[in-house]
Amino acid sequence: VKAFMEKGEDFIVEADLSKLVARMNALAGGEPLLDVAGVEREIRARDMQLDNPFSKDMQITALRGARAYLGDRLIRTAKPHKLLDPANGPLIAVR
Repeated sequence: VKAFMEKGEDFIVEADLSKLVARMNALAGGEPLLDVAGVEREIRARDMQLDNPFSKDMQITALRGARAYLGDRLIRTAKPHKLLDPANGPLIAVR
C-alpha cells in the first residue's frame, strides 16, 4: 500500500479533508463532483456509528464481525477508528 500511496497515480494522500476533496475533483477532470461539506457530513455520520455498540451501519457491523475472528483481527483489518482524527494518519482516496 505504501508504494501505491507514494507512486500510484490513482492514490491521493492528504492530511486535510478539503485538500483531499480538491485533489479528488482534479483527478476526476476538474469538475467539482464532490463538495467538502457533503463528504465531511458522511464521514462524521460514519464516525459517530463507532460509538454505538448496536450500530446499524453495515460497514461498521462487517468490520466488527471480521475482527471477531483472530486471523482477520491480526492481519486483515485495522482497529476501528474515526477517519477524521489526525492521530490516525493521513486521509487516503483511491480512484
